[in-house]
Amino acid sequence: MSEVGCSLKLEYEDEETARMIAESIEPDNEGYLDLQVKGSELLCETEGEDPLQVLHTVDDLLMCVNIAEETSRVE
Repeated sequence: MSEVGCSLKLEYEDEETARMIAESIEPDNEGYLDLQVKGSELLCETEGEDPLQVLHTVDDLLMCVNIAEETSRVE
């Protein structure tokens, strides 16, 4: 069976914000995602054995990103 993959590019205002979000979500996604910061972009890649596995990983990623973004706005 071939693997299914997904790539996401999340754009932020600046590199500092992209790094902060990446550092916030990295512990939860270690082993499931490849995260890279390139300038103000956060690049995320994942693979799985089937589409539902990839969908679950991406859903979890987006939930973690949302929480990290909301937390970063709290002052």
